[in-house]
Formats: sequence, structure tokens, C-alpha cells
Amino acid sequence: MAWGGLIFRAPKEVSVEDLPSDFEVPPLGTKEEVSQVLRQLIPQGDHGDDRSSVVGDDFWLELNLDRREEGSTLTSIGVRSNGGLGAIGILQQICDALGARLYDNQEGDFADLGNNTRASMEAFAAFRDRAIKKMTDTSDTE
Repeated sequence: MAWGGLIFRAPKEVSVEDLPSDFEVPPLGTKEEVSQVLRQLIPQGDHGDDRSSVVGDDFWLELNLDRREEGSTLTSIGVRSNGGLGAIGILQQICDALGARLYDNQEGDFADLGNNTRASMEAFAAFRDRAIKKMTDTSDTE
């Protein structure tokens, strides 16, 4: 179970609902260019061809790149996290470096990478913990 999102280029100060129906997501760069940015921003991370990940004191973060043919352009990066607040700073750096925004799957709109994102991650973590506890409590009684 993971908190998730999608990093892509979209106009600033516009909500997802306000994007025009014919909006086409501009490319972030080639997979190699985007991978290089992630390697520079997260030198302590584990970087593969299609994925980068990093673990911090209170978080884990996984960044998934499209699996398209070599040299093709990427339009987005898939984001998975345990919802630990330490991931927010890294997500902000990535968005800034790529001129992109983070769509928060849980909230259904772009993340502010501030108070609203913290609240989203905290709400997810609370839900996850309740679900795990319920599953654990149920399996203990069987």
C-alpha cells in the first residue's frame, strides 16, 4: 500500500479540473536526461534503468520512469511512497529541476508540496496503519 502521485509538466496555478480538455502533457526530457537529473538530485539513491528509489529516516520514495524505447521522451514520473514527510523536499527538488508539478493521487489535484501535501501524506499513513492493524487483528483471531 503506497501514497502515490505523478510528476508531469502542467501550467502553474491551475487545478487539474481547469486543464483544457485538449491539454497535451509536454515532455520532461529523454529517459536518459531525466535519469541524470534524478542521479544528481538523489546521489544516495538506488538508480536503475526504469526506476530510482531512496530511503530516508522516516520515508521511502520510488520514482518510476516510462518503459519506452531508448531515447524516447518521458512525459511523467510515477511516484510511490510510504507517505513519510521526508519525501516532500526531494519531490519539490525534482519538480523544480524539471519544471514540473506533482499530481497527488489521494487528493485528486496538484500537490502544493507544503501543508496540504503534509496533510495528504499524514492522512494516507493513518489510513494505512488502520488497515494494517485491522488485517493483523483479523488474522490473529483466525
